[in-house]
Order: sequence, then C-alpha cells, then structure tokens
Amino acid sequence: MSASRARFLGGISPMAATGLFAFLAYVATGLLGQNLVFQGTTISPLWLAAGVALGLGLRCGTRLGAVAVGVFFGQFLVFAEGPQLKAWLLGGQVLGSEVPLALALLPAAGSLVGLLLALAYLHRWGIGSRIDRPLDYLNLAAAAAIQAAVAALAGATALALAGAIPWEIWPDVATTWARGDWLGGILVAPLFLARPDPRLRGARFKAGSWEKAMVLLSTVVVALVIFGGVSQSAARQLSGTYFCFLPLLWGALRCSSRVVALQVVLLALAATLPTLGGLGPFAGFATLNDRMLSLQAFLGVESLTAMLLGAIEQQKLRVEVERDRQAGQLLEAKERAEAGSRAKTEFLANMSHEIRTPLNGVLGAAQLLASSPLSADQRELLEAIQASGDGLLVLLNDLLDFSRIEAGQLALQAAPFEPRRLAAQVVDLYRPSLAAGVELRLENGPELPAWLLGDASRLRQVLSNLIGNAVKFTPAPGEIRVRQQGAAGAYRLEVIDTGIGIPAEHQARLFQPFQQGDASTGRRFGGTGLGLVISRRLVELLGGTITLESVAGQGTTLRVLLPLPAAEPPAERSVAGVSTSAVPAKAVSRPVRVLMAEDNQLNQRILERMLASAATPGLAPFPAVLGKATNGREAVALWEEGAWDLILMDCQMPEMDGFAATREIRRRELAGGLVPVPVPIIAVTANAAASDRHDCLGAGMNDVLTKPVQLEALLEMVRRWTPPL
Repeated sequence: MSASRARFLGGISPMAATGLFAFLAYVATGLLGQNLVFQGTTISPLWLAAGVALGLGLRCGTRLGAVAVGVFFGQFLVFAEGPQLKAWLLGGQVLGSEVPLALALLPAAGSLVGLLLALAYLHRWGIGSRIDRPLDYLNLAAAAAIQAAVAALAGATALALAGAIPWEIWPDVATTWARGDWLGGILVAPLFLARPDPRLRGARFKAGSWEKAMVLLSTVVVALVIFGGVSQSAARQLSGTYFCFLPLLWGALRCSSRVVALQVVLLALAATLPTLGGLGPFAGFATLNDRMLSLQAFLGVESLTAMLLGAIEQQKLRVEVERDRQAGQLLEAKERAEAGSRAKTEFLANMSHEIRTPLNGVLGAAQLLASSPLSADQRELLEAIQASGDGLLVLLNDLLDFSRIEAGQLALQAAPFEPRRLAAQVVDLYRPSLAAGVELRLENGPELPAWLLGDASRLRQVLSNLIGNAVKFTPAPGEIRVRQQGAAGAYRLEVIDTGIGIPAEHQARLFQPFQQGDASTGRRFGGTGLGLVISRRLVELLGGTITLESVAGQGTTLRVLLPLPAAEPPAERSVAGVSTSAVPAKAVSRPVRVLMAEDNQLNQRILERMLASAATPGLAPFPAVLGKATNGREAVALWEEGAWDLILMDCQMPEMDGFAATREIRRRELAGGLVPVPVPIIAVTANAAASDRHDCLGAGMNDVLTKPVQLEALLEMVRRWTPPL
C-alpha cells in the first residue's frame, strides 16, 4: 500500500480523518458559539467555528477538500439541528427543528464559499500553513472579514426565509453575525497557524515554561476581575478595560506567537461569559446591540494589537537570529580569508627566503669573479649573469611588495629623512644605465625643506620605479629631469622624460597589475607591469596622489604629491637598549675581528671571500680575523670566547635562530656591564620586508643586510659599524 493511502485509526484514511476532525471540531465550537448568546437573541457575538474552519483550511492545504466537506456538513448540522443536538447531548427534551432542512443548506453553502474565498485571498498573498509576519496577521483579518461577510449574508437570509427573524432586522442580524464570525476567525485561526519557525530553530524565547504559565493565568485573572467584578451600576468604569492590555503586552514581548494566540482566546472567553451574564463594563449600555458591538470591538482591537505586537517581536527575533547567523558567516569568512592571507604571506616569505639564499650565492660569486682577470667574452657572460640576477631580484621584490600591498600588510614607518640626499642617491644609481646621449638631471626647488618626515624607503622605491621607467623608455638623444619642490606639507616630485610617450588609449591600464602600455606579444620592452601599480599604491598609502601626463612621441610626466611635513634632524636612537647609531671609522692598527653566523656553507664562503677581497680605506688590510658559526648557539659560545669588532648574524639557523642568539648576547652584555659599548650585530637575512627589519632591530641588532648581499653594501656596513681602535 502506498504512503498516500496509509491507514490509521482503525483503517480510516488521512483524508477521511481530516474531514471527520474538521466536522467534529466545527460542530463542537458551533455548539459552544450557540451558548455564547445574549438573552433573547439567537446570534453569537463570538463564533469560534469560523476560526476553526479558516485555521484548518490553511493548515491542511493538501487535504482542503476534506476540510471543506467537514465544514459544510458541520455548519449544516449546527444550523439545522443545533438546539436539538445540544438538548440531546445535555439529556434534555429534543424538539423539532425550527428551520427547514432545505434552508439549512444556504448557511452551510455560505460558510463553505466564504471559507474558499478567504483561502484564495490568503494564497494570493502567499500565506500558507504558517503566519509569522505582521502583514500576515493583517491579511488574515481581511480574509476573516471576507469569510464572515459571505457566511453572514447566507445565514441571515436563511433565518429570514425561515421566518425566524423579520426582514426589518435582517441588516442588524447580518452585521452582528458577520462581526461574530470575523472575531472568531482572527481569534482561533492563529492557534492553528502560529507554529514554530524553522528559521528560529535553536533560538530561545525569553520566557520559560513557568513564565508562560503566569502569562496565561494573568490574562484570565485580569479579564475576570475587570469583567466579572464590575456591576451594571459601575458600567461607566470602562477605563478598567485598558488593564487587559498588560498581560497581552507581557506575552507579546516575552513569549512565542502560539502563546499570544492562546492568550487572546482565553481573554475572549473570560470577557464574553461575564458580559453575557449581565456583568462587566459593557453591561450598562442601553441596547443589546450596543453591548454586543462594544464587546466585539474591544476583543477585536485587543486581539489584533497583541498578535501584531507579538509578530513584530518575532520578526525582530528573526532579524537578530539572521544577523547573528550572517555575522557568524562573515566572521568565518574573515577568518578563512585571514588564514589564506597569512598562508599566502608565509608562502611568499618562505619562497623569498629560499630564492634569495641561492641568489645570494649566484650574485656574490659573480661579484667576486668580476674582480678577477677575465677575457672580453668571459666578462660579457659575467655581466649577463649579473644582469639576469639583478632582474630576478627586482621581479622578486616587486611580487612581494605587490602581494603585501594587496593583503594590506605593508607597514609604513615614518622617520626624518633628507629629500635632496635621497633623490641624489637614486639618480646616481641609474646614471650607469643611461643610453649614450641621454641626460639625467636632478633639480631641487629652493623652498624644499632640508628634512621631511615620512617613509624614506618607500619614497625611494617610488622614485626608483619612476626613474627606471623613464630610463627604459627614453632613447637617445633625450633628457630625463627629476624635480623636487614644495614647502612643508606639500611635497612635489616630478619625473619628466622626452621618451616615446604613451598613447592616450593605453594610459588607463598602466596602473593595473601586470599591464603595460604595449601589451602585444611583439612588444619591445619587457617587465612585469607592476612598477607603476606598486608606486601608485605606495603613494596612496603615504596619503598622496600620482598623476600621468603623456603624449605619444613627445614624452611623459609622472607627478607625485605627498603631504610630508618638515622635520628636525634625528637624534641618536636605540633599540632594546642598544645604540643604533653608526660608529665613526678610524684607521686601525690591527685586522678587524668579524664573527659570522651562517648555516649555509656557500654563503659562508661568499661572505668570507668578499671580506678577504676588500681593500677599504680606514680598515686594516684583509683577510680579517674571521670566526664562523653554523647556528645561534655556536655564535653565542664564540662571542664569549673573544672580543669581536662585528657580528654578521643570519636570522634563520638551526638549534637557535639569529633573533634568539642576539637577544642572548644582549642579555649577557647587560649582565656583564658591557653596555654602552656593545658589539655591533648586523642581520644578514633573506627576509626583505620592513616588518622583518623592525623585528631585527627589536631583537637588538644594529642594522640589516638583505640577501643577496652586494659587495659595496657589505663593505659600507663594515666601515660604518667597526669601532675605532
């Protein structure tokens, strides 16, 4: 047997069981409604059966036909034989029906048609087996009004045709009938529809079981006090009805919609029963119609207010749950992104270290080889090796910088610097690269401050990129001008060339990653296309702007504006209690004692050969006295054995790294009273980020040499930090 035909309750199908339940529920609430009538009338001010029909119709959507049949026959039985059925159930005398059975079909059909029209209206607005939004309750009230209007017209007409009421009062009867049906619809239907929201699964309402019980009990108690304790002589005390709002507000703000729906039903019964007995604030009204209208208006307003407020509170809870869910997702996504960024940064840092270490051997060996006698062909090949290594180093630096900028991990370090000196150093660096017939000039404005405050290393990188581009794209005869000007707070840097220029249609993509002015496969000039991108990002990080002006065939002007304030010359600074100011070099009477901590044997030999090949002014002739350690622990032990003039410390070594070794040496110096004349320690590292330099200085090192080590940079470092003897 298929699941759709599954049997239960002794063989009754789900469809038949639904119809039977709808029939019995409608009859039961219909008989209850016939008891809730004012003396001398036949119309109930509170027809709960209408709410049962509407609630079941929405809840049992796929079995609507069974519900419709149950409602039709339930209304037929209640209308035609209601008093007789009630008398039979109570054991009283069963009399004949006052309404012909044929006329009883009219209100039954009216109830069925009204129900179907109400359901069609609700389905039109997308309301199904659950209501949870404020608008849903308003639409439910509108649907209940449609259902009540159709049922009231049919029922009042049937009563008039049967002679139970005169046609003169037909409008009043129809209106009272409609109000009772509408009130029953908005009170009872939410009991079927206010179900737990799956979107709130896992969320807890504020009220616990005991508080919910107190909410329901207080609703009944307050209603009985207000409506049961006021006599007809006190009918003017209508203000007491406002106290009925208090438990409803309590439930709406603290409980679920289902508890609120049960509240309003209990309030309706607790208010209606005393009013029917002649008690309560509405008992003193002159006419019966006024009493019924006042009671229905009171119940309708209080019930709708409570349910709307409860729906608003539930919607607020859904927003909070959704907000928390999305916040959790955003946090997880942020953590994943940060983890990915960290992994990318660590990967790039490790790759940089692993590439720079062998590159140090290649370029170091090439530099040493350049000082030996070579044939013209050999020197040409050597220069090719050096140029390729330098190009690889530039590419590596660009990729690392671009990655750090994209990840937001590029830190700026502002310090006083001399703009004239900085620009002169960069210009001098590019003079050997100029083509014959190309002139490179530096112009400094008279108003340019002697010292500015900013990140000199990043400004140097920007200027180097701009001059490098100009040198690359300026053929002979040509001119490149580097111009600095501006007062404090308005630094202006321009690089102007008379090169090939850039067509207007290609200028927009120059500041895009990995793009060049000529993107064709047959382009004349190489490069990664990152130089200007990095320059622009760096300038923006520095708080400035960079602009491009170019005409094809006439040249290019790149202009940088930075808000760099004037600064005073820097005083001597110290890191971790150790002075980082260089020691003036003097002529020495003995070889310089250098302790070298390096775990890579090739790099050891390269550094040793570099030191041995030097003949630097102000220093004793090399070879110097050289100590070698392959890890930090050996470096500390060798430091204790003798007096060293300088330590070259690799940062990544086995057993004890360079940072730990430096901190240990500084600790022992402090303990031995050697400060303020500590041994200079120079980091020799393949990690080239500004943060790496900061870590080195923070560990107590005095300066940093970045791999691959240049011979001139090494000798300059030795000259700078060797103490006078």
